[in-house]
Amino acid sequence: MTESRSLVGRPSHTLTICARCGSNRVTELAMTVADGSLLNLASCHRCETRIWKDGALVLSLDEVLGRARKQP
Repeated sequence: MTESRSLVGRPSHTLTICARCGSNRVTELAMTVADGSLLNLASCHRCETRIWKDGALVLSLDEVLGRARKQP
């Protein structure tokens, strides 16, 4: 029996699961924004839920945009 794998080669049981719909069709991105924060985005391809996190802290879109805005 072969293990199911994702397109990027991760075993399917290690993929992120969408908290809203349970799909494992989730894209994850990590990025450093203007204020120096390392943020993670999880975006579900099935239900289009997007969750931004700073570590374990879930952020609103307004918080993300505030952190990403360049300071004068």
